[in-house]
Amino acid sequence: MLFKKYESNLVGNDYVFGDIHGMYDYFKYCLKKLNFDKTKDRVFCLGDLIDRGNENLEMLALLNEKWFYSIIGNHEQMFMEYMLGEIDSYVYYYNGGEWTNKYTHEELMPYYYLVYKLPLVIQVGNVGLVHGDINYTYWDDFINNLYNNYENCIWGRNRISRNIDNNIIGIDK
Repeated sequence: MLFKKYESNLVGNDYVFGDIHGMYDYFKYCLKKLNFDKTKDRVFCLGDLIDRGNENLEMLALLNEKWFYSIIGNHEQMFMEYMLGEIDSYVYYYNGGEWTNKYTHEELMPYYYLVYKLPLVIQVGNVGLVHGDINYTYWDDFINNLYNNYENCIWGRNRISRNIDNNIIGIDK
């Protein structure tokens, strides 16, 4: 699934986190500071739930929670490629994936399937969430061409590296 849309939260708050990188305890600490209520609030993550930190499976397990949503980031993509043998283990370990050495392939497969189901882009109300870059002027054009822009959505950094802050027409943020 490339795109998932959610209505605005009318009963609680929505929080957006990016690049948690396996820091589950710190993430939970942040939720506590926000007085997060999982019965009415929601969390949307911009990918990179894993790698570099020590609590990667705990982060991935959150994908089973009804209040937790995430898009795929480049570290989830590398994890999937690693699991399929499509990326050299040295490259993945260098980028923070050495934590996978603690587990067998069979132990990691349930998490692979959780990551495999993640969308590339999420829209919450009139707010668009993407891990990498949007190289379109119009939101609808971007959404209609996601398949052709997969790599840019995950790895692109043009807008941030060039400090481009113009709005995307058809979406508020």
